[in-house]
Amino acid sequence: MKILICAATWGEMKIIKNNIKNLNIIWLSVSFLTTGIWNYETMFSLTNYILTNKEEKPDLILNIWVCGYIWKRINLVQVARIINSSTRKESIVPMVKIIAPVSTCFCSEIPVYEKKLDEENHIVDMESWAIDYVAQKFQIPRILIKVPVDQVGDETKNFDREKALEILEENIERKKVMKMIVGDK
Repeated sequence: MKILICAATWGEMKIIKNNIKNLNIIWLSVSFLTTGIWNYETMFSLTNYILTNKEEKPDLILNIWVCGYIWKRINLVQVARIINSSTRKESIVPMVKIIAPVSTCFCSEIPVYEKKLDEENHIVDMESWAIDYVAQKFQIPRILIKVPVDQVGDETKNFDREKALEILEENIERKKVMKMIVGDK
């Protein structure tokens, strides 16, 4: 099985890459892509990666990174529905496997500083729409997993990158996640 693991920043990717590599799943082919921040950058880098590596098309895209949350922080969420803040278009992410509690992601081109959403399980980010869109166009199954780190409002305005990376490291149960995705062999 070929899995492409995507994260937005090199800091997130460093944590994820080190932890996945330390699992020593030798029969699994894992590639890593740091997409950059925001939907357009993510859309470009993921499309470019897939077109440049046609013979290595992944069987699954696993998107792992941090996000903001609206009301209540939980350790790990899986994106099941995405609302593009610019267009208000909605995308339902096919549930290949359920790894964590599911959530709706409000995906914005700019940081979200105000709580404008009614649903308490909403999370916010700036890249999920692009990951889902590109994977959908190339017909690649995907799982989008997020670690909520900052509550929309003051925490977002005063975003602490180091704290966010610590929360990511503490809350991504990589062994459990990978086992649920690929099963036992």
